[in-house]
Amino acid sequence: MRRVVFVSAVLLALPALATPRKDIVDAWTQLNAATIEMTSPGVAGSTKYEFEITPEADTRIHVTSTQNGLSTKGTLMLVSGVLLAKDVPLPAGNELDVIDACGITLQLVNKLLAYGANSLPLSIRGRREVEMVETLDTLDVKTSTAAASLPPPWKLSGSVESLKTGHVTYDLTHAAGDEAPPVRFVGTWEKRKPPPALPDATSIVGWKVYRIGAQDGEYGVTASAQKYPTLGALRAALKPAPPKE
Repeated sequence: MRRVVFVSAVLLALPALATPRKDIVDAWTQLNAATIEMTSPGVAGSTKYEFEITPEADTRIHVTSTQNGLSTKGTLMLVSGVLLAKDVPLPAGNELDVIDACGITLQLVNKLLAYGANSLPLSIRGRREVEMVETLDTLDVKTSTAAASLPPPWKLSGSVESLKTGHVTYDLTHAAGDEAPPVRFVGTWEKRKPPPALPDATSIVGWKVYRIGAQDGEYGVTASAQKYPTLGALRAALKPAPPKE
């Protein structure tokens, strides 16, 4: 996701926004549900992610991709450090790229919301217009196996709105210079009560299961030959065996 950026006179003509405080940036990461739909003006196609994150940090992500008028929809889950996939193609040898793209996108949007609102998410009331340029800060985001760095100058425009505490809607366009097309992010940020859950009874029949771990000094995945009927069965299989007396 790294972009080559060329300084634009138009970008530099806009006022810079003060860097949000660390507590503001951190607060935007404390969500437990989100939707993100990504498009680029003038570019056909879109990608939509729907996130649900449990208090145990297990995550379910519905992924919808539209290209050439055709849509595909599948689901990913990260449960107890295991990757599960249904109807989402995972290229052999690059399975983690798909889940990393989800994580990088969510982190990027959270940071853009922190800059755009420049206040704690639960304190927002009503609608706020966003029009800014950043000439100093780099947007750095990363997962345990991937990273992206978007250097300045970059521009952010659109709106952030909250009509109910814990629920934010947004429509933001991020532009990072003349050589990269702007990206529009539309969706929701939520702190649900009660939080999402992935119960043991959840069926995973027909799902592909991948163990995540170090391989030849690098992180990778290994397809599991074992099949599990439910998340509860998977979780039970992952528990370490009790020590022998």
